[in-house]
Amino acid sequence: MSKTVLIGAALSALALAACAGTSSTDTVTSSAAPSANAPATQSAAPGGYTDAELQAYAAARAEIDPIQNRYGEMSEAERTQATAQIVEIQRRHNLTAARYDAIRRATQSDPALAARVTGAQGFTDDQLRAFAAASLEIDPISRNLATASEAERTQAAEQIRQVLERNNLDGATYNAIVARAQTDADLRGRIAALQVADQA
Repeated sequence: MSKTVLIGAALSALALAACAGTSSTDTVTSSAAPSANAPATQSAAPGGYTDAELQAYAAARAEIDPIQNRYGEMSEAERTQATAQIVEIQRRHNLTAARYDAIRRATQSDPALAARVTGAQGFTDDQLRAFAAASLEIDPISRNLATASEAERTQAAEQIRQVLERNNLDGATYNAIVARAQTDADLRGRIAALQVADQA
């Protein structure tokens, strides 16, 4: 059963790229001013990211995500304060706001890069439980994406976005789990067990 869900999840990953770029995360990270004293990433190839950068991004994101998850409910003053906190977190992890945002955007469209990020951090039990629950809902939506019209794909992307929000999971993490599960039998087994428990 897990094989069926993961195959469907892989298809839905294509749709997630379209629905992942309009979250409040974009607003927060894009509005944060870059840190002037963060070091340049000389060891990275043009457009590439070093393992150290990805580890820093994963660590920073673990602190930033809880702040951004509450962003929509904040007042204007609270948003200003939250943005300042995010800039400070990025600075502490030696990332500029621009570099953080570039990595985040890249992980949303590149499952292999997303897998590298989450590989540096590992998946929490909560993330895997959320993925197991979300994938059970997303699989039926994604099955017909290959033959769907543009309007149907747009509708499916919105449904997938709602499923992810309901399960407190972002598209980048979902895609990363999909990518990793295709090559990691242990992870597939953990997800399958969680799906069985979720359906029980």
